[in-house]
Amino acid sequence: MQSCAHVADINNLFDNQLVAVLNCCAIHAIPVIRRNSSKPYWSGELQQLKEDSIQANKAWLACGKPRQGWLNRFRLHTKYKYKAGIRDVAHAFE
Repeated sequence: MQSCAHVADINNLFDNQLVAVLNCCAIHAIPVIRRNSSKPYWSGELQQLKEDSIQANKAWLACGKPRQGWLNRFRLHTKYKYKAGIRDVAHAFE
């Protein structure tokens, strides 16, 4: 059987250069998302609860993080409502 003198060059080109170019293209062209970031049960209602919780937390931070008073109770209420909404919808989805 006759061997080609360029086999080593072809293998080197394939192994080192072609694969590197394909990997580079994949990194720049294919979006990557975290494994747990896709939640099929996510809804507009959950998004609204999340936004409400974020806004209440921002207001609480802007007022100096009070541990008593209506603002802290409101922040905690929106947070618990958001967490309970996620829990209930995820449980119903399963």
